[in-house]
Amino acid sequence: MKRLIGFVLILPFLVTGCGGNDIEGRNFVSAVGYDTEANSGYEISLCFIEPDGKDMYSAAKADVISPTAAVTDKVLSSGKRQMYFGHLKAVVIGSSAAENGSLDEILIDLSSNNDISMDTVVLCAQNSASGIISTVSNSGDGLYIWDFYKNNKDRLYSTQKLTLAEAVKKLDTQNGIVIPLVDAEDESLIINGGVIFSNNIKTGVFDNNQIQGFIYVLGGGKGHSEVININSEEVPFNIEKNTSSVKFYEQDGVLKADYDISFKVKRLDGFNYPEGASEILAQQIKGKCLAAIEKLQHLNSDSLGIAQRLKRQDNRLYNKFYNEEMFKNMVINLEINVAEK
Repeated sequence: MKRLIGFVLILPFLVTGCGGNDIEGRNFVSAVGYDTEANSGYEISLCFIEPDGKDMYSAAKADVISPTAAVTDKVLSSGKRQMYFGHLKAVVIGSSAAENGSLDEILIDLSSNNDISMDTVVLCAQNSASGIISTVSNSGDGLYIWDFYKNNKDRLYSTQKLTLAEAVKKLDTQNGIVIPLVDAEDESLIINGGVIFSNNIKTGVFDNNQIQGFIYVLGGGKGHSEVININSEEVPFNIEKNTSSVKFYEQDGVLKADYDISFKVKRLDGFNYPEGASEILAQQIKGKCLAAIEKLQHLNSDSLGIAQRLKRQDNRLYNKFYNEEMFKNMVINLEINVAEK
């Protein structure tokens, strides 16, 4: 029954743009993972939805060795069925591919495939991408990762959603990107934290607090919640609004940036909020934002897109200060404002 219900739920994804005859002759790839090994190119793992009798389906996995990152239904096939990538929902970059500079090639090849949606979700694996794809396949739900984001779109506390379109744009316009981190534990997936890239290579990892701070600096905290601990008692705030702006200027020959990050928060019923709770919350948020910025500057990963923002706001300052270590050497100040709704 569970598999029957699952088939009914994913049927709209399968039939869109495909005739009945096409469905019978295809396996529908829902997730793809990339690992690399020296002298062997890419180890590409595929989770695909395989029709399994009338009104039934199952999730299955296939592994393919390829000299390039390109994936097509002609190159990758399963028996008499062709692999179809028109309903791909998730891409997972393994740690080996992340560490050897393959990210750019993988994402560009995927974005060049006209069958693949630019809304496809991109993640990085703690270890191998193959292990993540195996977990998805073994779950019996080929849309496992997609469903995670769909069901938690307003509660992504320790991660963010990154699409293929966004990832390609960031790689093209800034020297740094943060990709959500995924790991497998007890046959389940854990999606939190983030993998930091600089110059197309993995250089570090955000923990949960740092990824939260990163999201706040970008102004993406709406829908999140923050919990402060006072006298061993935890009290939560819901973030109703998060905005972020930055101003650049030169002082004593040093390039500086002042961030103004504002929040509107709401208290929850049933909790005892002590005096000064908002101020404590502001300090906690500031600590997370500073931790994120300090990590990025240490790794010289301009994942905030500061260079591009400076160029748009003040081309004179950009031309004067821009070099490969401009982001690393600039002084960044934070002003956190918290107002209760």
